[in-house]
Amino acid sequence: MIKFLSDTIKILLITFILFILLNVIIVLTWPIYINNKFKDYSPYSSEIIKNLKMSKKDSLQLYLETWIDRSFSYSQFLEHVESETNGKFVNISKKYGRKVENPKTCKKRFFFYGGSTTWGYNVADYQTIPAYFLKVLINNDYDYNCVYNFGGGSYFSTQENIRFQKHLLTGKIKKNDFVFFLDGMNESGFRKTRITDFLTEAFKPSNQKFWEMYKFTFVTFIKSLPITQLSSRLLKRLKLDIDKNVSQAGSIKLTPDDLLSVYQTNINIRSGICNIEKINCYSFLQPFASVHGVDFTTRDGVKLNHGDALGGAPEIGKKGDINKELTQKYNILKNAKGKIDITSALDSQKILSLVDAAHYSPEANKLIAERIFLEIKENLN
Repeated sequence: MIKFLSDTIKILLITFILFILLNVIIVLTWPIYINNKFKDYSPYSSEIIKNLKMSKKDSLQLYLETWIDRSFSYSQFLEHVESETNGKFVNISKKYGRKVENPKTCKKRFFFYGGSTTWGYNVADYQTIPAYFLKVLINNDYDYNCVYNFGGGSYFSTQENIRFQKHLLTGKIKKNDFVFFLDGMNESGFRKTRITDFLTEAFKPSNQKFWEMYKFTFVTFIKSLPITQLSSRLLKRLKLDIDKNVSQAGSIKLTPDDLLSVYQTNINIRSGICNIEKINCYSFLQPFASVHGVDFTTRDGVKLNHGDALGGAPEIGKKGDINKELTQKYNILKNAKGKIDITSALDSQKILSLVDAAHYSPEANKLIAERIFLEIKENLN
């Protein structure tokens, strides 16, 4: 009996040591694999690279800074925010949002809120809508104005309102400032954020008895192990997702019943706050990918890697499915009152309006910025 227990303990100990070693090996080799994988990677098609007006090398650098080397941070009430980073094409600061080349002196200030299309996924700092808007101001002899890009990955109207309110409460936004909200594609009614499920699980241990916390933290610990993460990704490649309890950022779904009511209520909230605080606020209904502008003629041969909810993940379905869902969403949201519909901003475009399945090309961003200027020009003086 003693010999049996001794052999069992040895086997368990060896198994445990091998388990630890396997995790250590994964930790050491995974970064090497990733670096080697992206060494000569081509994330964009030649058509997209041409629209970006970049070399193939620079386009890879943009891709890495957008998707691989960038992360999110927790933000009170807002749940998540783009982390600070410094790169060649992607620069973010906590104070100013994504980089716009502003002058040191500001006569007027303009704040942009929106989702990843506002933030500018797959385009450089100087190719975002806010950056082009500043150029439009300068080209129309409105000098010494400052524009701030506070868009965020997967943000929808509720999150935009929360970020706006946080800036108002901390004195970042003041009387007579201009505030622009770009909504539409990420709207899904009363929905979760990309980290709602995780935060829900993470909060549970704080409400437990001290000796029972392990019941809730142990699962998170196991999920965080390198071997679990690697296994999960391999299973996803086989279309076997064992962890369904994860918030999906705006994944394509049937339009919810509360889509219009939530969007309308958020517009009303903005309007009420801005009227009282004497702030110039505008809610713009943005152009929808595959519905407005020039879309890809085919998905074949067009690399659509990573992306947020609509940005190229293979599981989002065919082009026709995307168009159907977004057309349905647009036809509902266009009935909201108090918004300004700028979906026709891309009507004159002749070249590709997108850099992936959801995000605008530099030229499209420029046209949207010009349209926004025309909509607010009379109120600038």
